[in-house]
Amino acid sequence: MRKSMTMSAEKIEQRKANKLLTPKQLLTDPNKTTFNVAEVCKILGVGRTTINQDIQNKGTIINSVPALRVGKRILFSATLLRNALGVSEIELTKKEGTRNE
Repeated sequence: MRKSMTMSAEKIEQRKANKLLTPKQLLTDPNKTTFNVAEVCKILGVGRTTINQDIQNKGTIINSVPALRVGKRILFSATLLRNALGVSEIELTKKEGTRNE
């Protein structure tokens, strides 16, 4: 018999909030250290199949951003993805409301 999986209310709210974010907001969120496959799809504007094929063929996505397997989850380093897409540190600190001088 299959165990039913339950999610905490906090986790559900977090997922709802992520769906409302634009790709740029998601990418420049300074609190994110990793992205999952769904978030990377949203940021890059590609489908899950494209991401999964890249992972299967190369083990990486754009500009050699490696896929990190944690149990059954596939994660990507936010820092490496931001660097590959050319997101500067200034954009991240503007999001926080601080200045990096």
